[in-house]
This record gives sequence, C-alpha cells and structure tokens, in this order.
Amino acid sequence: MNGGDASLVLAFTIAIAAPAAPQEPPSEAPAPGFQRAGYVGLHAGLLGPGLTAGLDLSRKFTLRAQVQRFDLDETWDDDYAADISLSSIGLLADWHPTGGSFRLTLGVVSNDNEFAALASDHDLEIGIHRYDAELNARISFDQLGPYLGLGWSTRRNRRGLGVTFDLGVLQHGEPALSVAGEVRTTIDGASLRCRVSVVEDGMATVTGSSSCTTLLDLRDDLMLEHDDLTDELSDFELYPVVALGLIYRF
Repeated sequence: MNGGDASLVLAFTIAIAAPAAPQEPPSEAPAPGFQRAGYVGLHAGLLGPGLTAGLDLSRKFTLRAQVQRFDLDETWDDDYAADISLSSIGLLADWHPTGGSFRLTLGVVSNDNEFAALASDHDLEIGIHRYDAELNARISFDQLGPYLGLGWSTRRNRRGLGVTFDLGVLQHGEPALSVAGEVRTTIDGASLRCRVSVVEDGMATVTGSSSCTTLLDLRDDLMLEHDDLTDELSDFELYPVVALGLIYRF
C-alpha cells in the first residue's frame, strides 16, 4: 500500500469513528398567533332584524353589541288586534371554549319590547258579559334582562365574510298589563259613555257620570278580563332567541 492509499484509509477510519454531530430537528411552522380583530354585520331572528358589532379580545373571548327592531301586526285572544313592537339593545360576552367557532354567551339586554292591542265591538265579551265597548290593552316588560345562549361564529381570526348563529333565552320579566277604554250602555233609557281602566295589579275603575260608578258588574267583568289576559301572558316571562347573521371581519 503506497502513501496515498494509506492516507485515504486513515481519513476514512477517522470519519466513521468520530461521533456524529448532533442534528437540529426539522423546524415546524409556528402556529398562527392571535390577532385582535373587529367585525360588523347584519342579523335576523325572533327579536327582529338588526346590526351587530364585535371585537375579538383574545383567542377565546369576544365582546359584541347588538341592536334590533321589528314591528308586527297580529290577532290576540280573538278579539284584540295587536301591534307588536320589538326593540332591544344587547351587550354580550362570548366564550369560545376551544378557540373555535362554537361559543357560549352571557349578556344583558335593554328591552323596550311592547305590545299594544285594541278590541272594539258593539258586542264585545268582557268577563262574563257583553258590552258595546272599545278597550286598549298595553303590555310591557322589564327594561333590563339577562341573556344566556350558545352559538357559532365562523372565520374567527380571519378576515372576510362569516356566518353567525345564536340560540338562547332572554328573561324579560313578568308581563305588565294595563287596560283602558270606553264602554257605552243604557240605564233607565239614558245613554252612558263610561271611561274604564284596569291598572297592572288588576284593580278596575269606572268613571264618567254618577250612573257609571254604579255599574258594579262592569267593574267585576273588567277585573276578570284582566285576569284572563294575564294568565295567557304568564308563559312569556322567558323569550326565546334564535338568530342567523352575516358578518365581515376586518
């Protein structure tokens, strides 16, 4: 073996005997970091159509505000033509447990929902008797109420169009009913126009001429009518909320 061959063998031996230098593991692409983003959008649901604005505070928490309004005409209790006015503003906090689309929501709603109903007939049933009457009923609710719900919001942490869905319940309190109007009747051949009212606690008053105040049956019928209508409204202390929306994140 000549000198060149010996040098080659020696170099090869040293190379295989030397410990291999540690190698860096292949680097992984860093997970995308959270970027605070806001969004605006439109939604429609059982509280009416409205506007939404929100801000992603972190990967799991979002704060949003909503305003909605809607008017609807309906028939209520057969005799009443109802004008339903839905108007509310909500401040809501969303928690995304996994940082994804699913969210749990807790918030407070400023509630100005109101029902106004009119019944007018020459043979209107009030209580257990019939009268020539016109009655206006007004139903209101607590001005502030808690909201609890769940939902989904797509395209979190990404710009562009997304879809939202909410399912929850608003506690807007026990409905408060008041009634006012006029009853026309005849006593001893004399025509009377009596003003009537029933306050929220169910107490009725009949005013007008001195003869109107003697109509005790009418007063009892008014209180009975108030009780019947209040019973029909007893299930409305909780208001269901279902809404679908379209948002744009920026």
